Amino acid sequence: LSHCLELANESDGEGFTVWAARSVDVARHHLRSILLGGVGDSDAPEHTEILLQGRQLVEAYYFINSWRVRSAAQIMDVVDCYEKRRCQFDAK
Repeated sequence: LSHCLELANESDGEGFTVWAARSVDVARHHLRSILLGGVGDSDAPEHTEILLQGRQLVEAYYFINSWRVRSAAQIMDVVDCYEKRRCQFDAK
């Protein structure tokens, strides 16, 4: 997220893709992949290393699918949401 935020602050427009996706969408999908192991709306493929287990994985799932994250307009909105809720699914 830090790298995405740096790139967003350095450019005037969308910088992560040539497709009709916003940079915030790309950052959100990357975060989903990191936390849940899946890309887009799909579940993690077989043989994917899942970093979170049990309750932490459930909390991460609810976080990434929350209204605040899904409706984020800027990368900073995603970062703010993550900073506020990450203690619920950080590895202990």
